[in-house]
Amino acid sequence: MKEINNFSIIRDKLVFNNRNEFYFVQIIQRKKAGNEGLHIRSGYRLIKSLYIYSLEEFDSLLDRIKELCINNNARAYINMNIRNANEVALECIRKYAELVANNNAFQGNSIWDSSCGSTRARGYKALWIVDVDCKEEEYLKKVIGTIQNCRHNEEFTLYTIPTLNGYHIICNVFDTKQFNHLLKDARLDPIDIHKDNPTLLYYNDISNQQKQPTIQSGTLCSSQL
Repeated sequence: MKEINNFSIIRDKLVFNNRNEFYFVQIIQRKKAGNEGLHIRSGYRLIKSLYIYSLEEFDSLLDRIKELCINNNARAYINMNIRNANEVALECIRKYAELVANNNAFQGNSIWDSSCGSTRARGYKALWIVDVDCKEEEYLKKVIGTIQNCRHNEEFTLYTIPTLNGYHIICNVFDTKQFNHLLKDARLDPIDIHKDNPTLLYYNDISNQQKQPTIQSGTLCSSQL
């Protein structure tokens, strides 16, 4: 059994400034995680989407998220870039109008989640993910040092989230060209940077235990899971 539980780390980073702002969570089942019965071309299936509007709501959903992940051999992901319900709704209107104009209104049931995935709230500095595919702490320190040596704004957020095979470094925008040059100079391999993707909230590999699957159809909002 291998558990990745990032609830405490992530809870300390959540900010709620008004009633329209929320964090977008999706619980995803992946074929490559051993779900052999998953016959979907993408290799992913959405179990449930959640919209977190307060710390109290986040705390109240902890057990439910764990249960859904364990019962479905799934992972919970959270996007650390805040969403705003008004802005998401406006994006929904735009997408719905486009569907209607193209005689595809029957596809409209997935628009809210799709818009949540693509619409970062205005007024906040973007948070990127630097995807470190390695568990060695010395390597992680080198990558963090490289990021900190790049040009960036004075107020710079940086923290790490453990993943199954490494770490997500969550940080504000920095000079990626300089970053790639510094990696090359240090003889480090290129590293993927994701500019509005989710990070891992929870996963518990219980592949040897019996599970009770719970499926909810919906739309996945990132190809980098």
